[in-house]
Amino acid sequence: MSGVAHQAAIPDAASQRGAWPAPLWVRRLGLVLFAAGFYAFFLHYTLDGLASWFSSDDLMNLHGSLSRLVPDSARGGKVPMPVVGWDLIRDNLVFWSAHQRPLGATFYHTVYALWGFNPLPFRVVALILISLNLWLMFAIVRKISESVETAIWAMFLTGLHARFVLLYYDTGMIYDVLAFFFYYSALLYYLHLRGSSKLAELSSDASFAVPFRCRIELERDCG
Repeated sequence: MSGVAHQAAIPDAASQRGAWPAPLWVRRLGLVLFAAGFYAFFLHYTLDGLASWFSSDDLMNLHGSLSRLVPDSARGGKVPMPVVGWDLIRDNLVFWSAHQRPLGATFYHTVYALWGFNPLPFRVVALILISLNLWLMFAIVRKISESVETAIWAMFLTGLHARFVLLYYDTGMIYDVLAFFFYYSALLYYLHLRGSSKLAELSSDASFAVPFRCRIELERDCG
């Protein structure tokens, strides 16, 4: 086989990655059209969730975000006290405290403080966060696979699923939505740093390794 024929038989790097053989503006237009079409499809099946009312879990979560039991040395036992903004900030910073799920409590407390006892704002904020999670999933798959097509397939397979119906209708699932948002936001930021020189600079800083070291120690103690 001649050298020219041999080179023609070897696929280039772009074709191996599955890149679109189209101009950049065509690829971007196609991506925008897909995003608009998919999100319209997504809203068609999830907008009904905005009409959901509070569940019993929501009432419990809302009550826990507005008041808590504190020791009363004068009377003995515990008495309910209102929760203020500083309490929630402290609980989120001191995440090892006895107060459970402070970020979700911040969500309930903040939405209630702004719009009162109305389920619609809770559902709107939850839907916005779920929409951001869709973008995070697309961006992470795109970053890892280096393929827009793979990210699109990931959106088709997991972006809208019957198993996630509680996310679309139940505000009590906000804890899972918030966990996904912050966990994968950190992962996307890490993937961004991984492709730059900043990761090497951060890795030389001892503070960068502290959360990972704490996690290792916790797993070792629990294991």
